[in-house]
Amino acid sequence: AYNNRGNVRADQGDLAGAVADYTRAIDLAPGLWQPWGKRGVALARLGRMDEAEASFERALELAPPSMRPQVEAARRQAMGR
Repeated sequence: AYNNRGNVRADQGDLAGAVADYTRAIDLAPGLWQPWGKRGVALARLGRMDEAEASFERALELAPPSMRPQVEAARRQAMGR
């Protein structure tokens, strides 16, 4: 639920709210890779690059091998690489 609400907030431009929701989703289910990656995108858009990088790294650790290219692409785009 928090992951979905984070998506809505990010789409509406409420990046701080999205980060809060993704963080809550992570607190409730730390083994899911998706909120880690989405939080990385929101943090990067807020200019919080060190925190974004840490979230992307955790997303990559947790993501199944088939999804790692998607996480890498999101990281490159968000981080401007």
